[in-house]
Parts: sequence; C-alpha cells; structure tokens
Amino acid sequence: MLPIKSRSIHYEAVPANATASFTLREFDWPSFPFNWHYHPEVELTLIVRGRGIRFVGDSAEEFSAGDVCLLGANTPHCWASHKDAEPGVRSLVVHFRPEAWGQDFWNLPELRDMARLLTAARRGLAVGGAARREVEQLFVVLQQQPPGSLPRLDTLLEMLYCIAQSRDNQLLAAAAGEATPAAGASGKLGEILGYIHAHLGPDLTQHEVAKAAHLSPAAFSQFFRRSLGTNYVHYVNEFKISNACRALLDTDQPITEIAYNSGFNNISHFNAQFQRFRHVSPRAFRRQTQAAKRAGGPVGARGTDAPTPERTAAAVQRDVTVHGRGTQFEGVRVGTEEPRPWLKRYGVCPALARYGIVHAGLAEAHAPYQIVRTNQTTSYFLACFGGCGQVLVDGRWRTIRPGLACLLPAHVHNAFEALAGEPWRFAYVCYQKPAGQPTKTSASSPVVAEFNPEPLRLAIQGLTAECRSRARPAQVDHWLELVQGYEQAFAQPCPQDSPLPALWQEVAGRLQEVWSLEVLAQAAGCSSESLRRLCFRELGRSPMQQLTHLRMHRATKLLATTELRLSAVALAVGYADPLAFSNAFKANVGCRPSEYRQRAAGGETGAGRGRLRDGIEGGAGAGSGGHGC
Repeated sequence: MLPIKSRSIHYEAVPANATASFTLREFDWPSFPFNWHYHPEVELTLIVRGRGIRFVGDSAEEFSAGDVCLLGANTPHCWASHKDAEPGVRSLVVHFRPEAWGQDFWNLPELRDMARLLTAARRGLAVGGAARREVEQLFVVLQQQPPGSLPRLDTLLEMLYCIAQSRDNQLLAAAAGEATPAAGASGKLGEILGYIHAHLGPDLTQHEVAKAAHLSPAAFSQFFRRSLGTNYVHYVNEFKISNACRALLDTDQPITEIAYNSGFNNISHFNAQFQRFRHVSPRAFRRQTQAAKRAGGPVGARGTDAPTPERTAAAVQRDVTVHGRGTQFEGVRVGTEEPRPWLKRYGVCPALARYGIVHAGLAEAHAPYQIVRTNQTTSYFLACFGGCGQVLVDGRWRTIRPGLACLLPAHVHNAFEALAGEPWRFAYVCYQKPAGQPTKTSASSPVVAEFNPEPLRLAIQGLTAECRSRARPAQVDHWLELVQGYEQAFAQPCPQDSPLPALWQEVAGRLQEVWSLEVLAQAAGCSSESLRRLCFRELGRSPMQQLTHLRMHRATKLLATTELRLSAVALAVGYADPLAFSNAFKANVGCRPSEYRQRAAGGETGAGRGRLRDGIEGGAGAGSGGHGC
C-alpha cells in the first residue's frame, strides 16, 4: 500500500502579521516535502526555484520555476519536489483572509471581478500568459515595500486585479474540494479524516466511518457535506485519484498495481473514476507527463508562456551556438569578410549598410538548435511562419509560433531555441545602429506581438534572389524598402492618437524618479485600467513590465559605456537600493551588473566562451556586429 497515512490532510496555522492585513513569506528549503494541508487564508504562490508536482484538490501537475498559483480559502494543496530535482528550492507566498477587509469591501463595483476570482480560486488557479509575468514582477515590488504600508496593499490588489482580468488562467481541480479549519487537526472532522486516511481501501464504507465517529449515517452525511462541501464518496475517490496521480508520476509501477494500492478493488472502476476526475485515462496521463518531463515542460501547460524548469535568463550564462542537424539558412549580409561558416553562404549586399542591417534571412531550424548571446550588441527582429521556437524575453522564455514576431533591442541577454517536432521557420533581420542614426527600437516598441510574417518572408526571399543574380540597384532598393517598412510597422505600431509614445519617451528621460501605475496613468492622461489595456494591446506587456524593461535597457548601456559606480547606475535607473537593483538586473538580464560590465569590457572573449557543437554547424558567431542564429 502507498503510505497514505503519512499523507493525511491537516490544518496548517499560518502565522499572522500584527502590523499588516496580509503576510509575504519567503521559503528557502532543500526541497518541497509532501505536506497535504489546508488553511483559511487565500494563498498566492510564486515558485522562484525548484520543480516537482503541484497537488491542488484532485489535480496533480508538474510545476517549475516561474509557476504562479492562486488558491482559495481551505483548498487542500501541497507542492512536492521531484526525487531527482537539484537541491535547493525557493518560493514567495502571500497569505491573506478576504474577510479581514470586510464583506462590503468585496461588494464594491470595482472589486466584483476580484470577488469572483476568489470564488473560482477554491478550485485552484494556475496563472498564465502575460498575467503570470506581471505578477512575477509585482512580487519583486512587493518585497521592496515596507510591511503594513498602503503601497504594499495596493500592489497586492494590483496582482489580484491582473489575475482577474487574464484569460489565460487554468482551473486546476475538477471541483472545489474545501476542508474547513473549524475543527483544526482535532475535533470531529479531524477524527473522521484521520480514520479515513488511516483505513483507506476498497472496503471502507461510509457506514463504517460513521460508526467509528459515533454518528448515525444520516447525521454523518449531513456533517461531512456541511464541513467539506462534498459528499463522502466524492471526497474518498478524489483522495484516491490524487494518490494514483502521484504514483503514476513518481514510479514505474504497473497501472493495475497503482489502482489496487490506491484503494480500488477493480481496474475498470479505477479507470472510470480517473477519467471522471482527470478527464484522461491513467495510461494517457502517464504518457503525457513522461513526454512533458522529456521536453522539460510542465504537465498540461497552456498558452505561450509556460516556463521550463529553471529556464530563466540566469540559467543561460555562456555563449552557445548549436545548429541542429538539417538546419538551413538563406539570406544576405552586408560585408565580404565573414568568419562564420553559415553566413559565408549568404549573398553580399552592401546596400544593407544604409539601413543599419548586418544580415537578414530565412531559417529552418531543427532541434536542438540553440543560440545564446550574453553580450549582444545588435537589435534583432524575428517573425515566425512555421513550427514553434522559444525566445528569451525580459528574463523569461516566450514561445514564438506562426503569426507572432519579437523585437529584441541591443544590450540584452539573447537566447533562441527550436522546440522538438516540426522545424521552426522564421524570417529575421539583424540591425546594428550606425553612428548618428536613431535606433531601430524605441521606448514604445513591442517585444512580442501578432504579426503577419508572409510579406516579410517574400521581401527577404526577393532580396536574396536579386543579390544572387544581377543585383540591380533599383530592384535591391525596392526589396530593402519593403523589408524596412515591414519591420518599422512592427516596431512603431502605436496609432497617431495613442498616448504611449509620448508617455514612454517622458519616462525614459526620468527613469530615476518613482513611477507607480497611478503616476504613469496620470502622465498618460487616462485611467490605470485604460493604460494597462493599451500597453498589453500595443506593446505586449504591462505598464510596470515596460518600466522595468526601460530601466534594465538603460542600465546595460550605462554599464557598457560608462565607468559609473554600480550604486550610481542603480540610482540613475530608479533603484535606491543597489541590492534590489542587482537582483532585478539578474532576473531580467541573466547576470549581475558587475558581471555584465566585465563582459562588455571584453573580460570574456568570444574564443573563451563555452560552445556546444551538434549537427551540421558549431562555433560561436564572431565580431560585435553579428548575431549567431
């Protein structure tokens, strides 16, 4: 039998904060133990480091760094590390009781969406998409604000509002399976649950448990439903399936053995209950989870932003060039001297220099295609028209699929990789700003947004064909104008009446000041919610994410081009605390500010950086103007 007794659900007392209406706690442990518990506080959790299985009610899914989860009051849950996971886990957890702010507070018209969110959270919510990234950034802000302060409470409400407005949240449990803390770990409910978990098996009946609790069957049924919000049979099956999910994920036991060990007396009944709770068969569940482990992604991941284990900017610390077997490129380059073998096959087009283009082309990338550039000096525009790949954006991986494009400015940590399966096909343009010319990106340029790649693909194809044949100047200029026009349409998408260009231009000139969401909205002449919607629609990120992006971009330039002390750089970009600046810089850029300055000064040469070799191509791109792809 599985050690079910050790997994009995228990009430956990969350330490209260006498000076604030909610608590922010940080956990640094060797691993997450299996601690199946509940508490009356709503819980918002960010996994900073670690990977394993997240249990919420009848849900059992893998989690990894970057996972954000919202749990309602009294929702049974736990996080458990994988046995083979690297030691050392870290999480940030907010606990609060909604009733502490009064029911009238949640009845306010402005908070109705958040009130509905807290009701849905009783099933557990995995936060995805842009909301996950914004909540992760707001956790950093929350850490910097003093406990008990009004700005800290405002930040928590902003986190909840962001989640409530997101369409990428995933409900976890099949139904709200609350436990009540009224009896705590003792009392009548504790006695009943303890007996169930200690004697769980195919022959444990409701009548037997009622007799052990000295209750009549009718009184037991009424008490159980009132206490847990569900009936006895549903609760027992839910707990059995949760144990089975863990066994399917953690062991290689046959499914029949898992069924009997989990307390089912026949395999057909087990399969039926598993299908009911998990909406998939046990065999398919195991196959999916094993495939997810091999791919490095979470089970049941949805959206375009599911993080892979430990896959942040800080995890890709060395320059890497891997061109998987079968990867092909075609395109044009500006110069005749070219040390990179894959670029030597490109046609030469000196006219690219007039537009600041270093090279442009079309790629068909096969896994394990991977590029990492820790000190990139060029801007990079990529538009996908086939397959899927991942790009490191703002310190996190974003999935780029057909119909999406990304625009990465210079002096950021760049990383690209193809996903297994269909080849990743994309068109790209690599820019380097010539002296005296404006940059290709601006404060109002999006990072990831929708984009039709076909015109750009055809323009690059036409330019390549012309340069390989007669290279007639008029035709070359025609194709270049088209390439430039499509890129600029993406880089400057804001309509003429949009307040964003003027806003972010003003912010970029005053980064050293304190900018809250309200201050930004006031400067833009609109409400906070209107500003949020505008930023997501036109830039693909929230206002606070855009502010952090501008600060980190300015910081990389100051570190690379000046000798200012790190504390002075921090103040220049709006951080009074150098440590907070260093932590934010590492989270977004991938290394500490001092390490970035050493790399920018040539402390780590291209020849000395680590390289991986695989397939038809190996060797890192050389020269400051290039971008290995």
